[in-house]
Amino acid sequence: MMCMKAIIADDEIWVCKLIEKLIDWDKLGIKIVAEVDNGIDAYNAILNEKPYIVITDIRMPGIDGLELIKKVRESGIETNFIIISGHKQFEYAQNAVRYGVEDYLLKPINKEELLNILIKLRDRYFINNKKLEEEMMIRKQLTYNIGRIRKQFLYNILLNINNVEDTDINKINNEYNFNFKSGKFQGIILKVDKKNNEDINENYENIILNKLCEIVKKNLKEICQDIETINFNKRVVCILNYCEEKSNLMKKIYKKIFEDVKNYLEIQEYFYLTMAFGLVADNIKFIPDSLKSALDLINCRVVLGIDKTLDASNFNLGCVNISELLTVEKEISFTNYIESFDKKGIETWINDFFNSVRFKIEEDPLIIFKGYNKIIEIFFDTMKKTDFQYEDYIKEKIYKK
Repeated sequence: MMCMKAIIADDEIWVCKLIEKLIDWDKLGIKIVAEVDNGIDAYNAILNEKPYIVITDIRMPGIDGLELIKKVRESGIETNFIIISGHKQFEYAQNAVRYGVEDYLLKPINKEELLNILIKLRDRYFINNKKLEEEMMIRKQLTYNIGRIRKQFLYNILLNINNVEDTDINKINNEYNFNFKSGKFQGIILKVDKKNNEDINENYENIILNKLCEIVKKNLKEICQDIETINFNKRVVCILNYCEEKSNLMKKIYKKIFEDVKNYLEIQEYFYLTMAFGLVADNIKFIPDSLKSALDLINCRVVLGIDKTLDASNFNLGCVNISELLTVEKEISFTNYIESFDKKGIETWINDFFNSVRFKIEEDPLIIFKGYNKIIEIFFDTMKKTDFQYEDYIKEKIYKK
């Protein structure tokens, strides 16, 4: 049973002892934590113990019972007062009603009257606590559901990266429970890579990524107008909305986030960190573009390096057209090597091609991936035109392996 605290205050200490002996406090689930004989000690005891019940006399040295009630109410402590009064102070005691006092007893104290008041307060205590528990459960469920709805907004963007269905901030706020406002929007992605190809349990890796989400939110929640994070495809994906005046401050916070995450990962020992900042947007409709630029940088860590921060504003992603490097003549020569099954020619052509691509990586890191994708596309398109059953060949090699 939960224990309710009680304090008894009377200028005659024997009255406190009498009240203590009148009631089986343990049976009611009430514990007397202090008995005092003056108003000042009563006030200090209430501040320290924050009792559920205070039984107090009206007339006490230091400060009287009415002043005590007033000071406690002003302090914000929620306590149920039971006033003890002689006949001469009865009208005076009624003034305590102004401070929310419902119960008073006339001296000499009647055991049954006191017991009935205590039972009433005890029952109210448990009813209120039950309601509070129910409210907390409902609030917890609502918070969970709201969190899922907010995260769904990110999933929708990531699964259809170039589209935000509605660019009206108010509609998005209402539908997804965000608090977006006019200002800056940005996507950020954190990627952890295993050291030395360590065999890491997937559940453990998810725990790490969820912790990273917490670190990001902890650093940004007081600065951003709104922020949401998700653990998506072994990456921490974030969207931020902040006012333009805090743009310079954000750079300092980003640095702190990187340091905090690095410190956390160093304890874990198994991971490297790459943190990519997408292009800053002035309109919510460009959140997908910001996230895409961050995703592109994360993919480019293969050539740009890991264990560092990458900022999309420092690169001109997508500026180099693959056709500048892969001319029609080069594509035809590559196709001829494939059709004639010239393994040496294919290898030489690919090496020469990527040697030319390397000179463009600093200008546009994405060119390396465009090159890979284009070569694979040409290879399989060409093989489909031959009689060679390359699909069966590949399967056979895989199964043998």
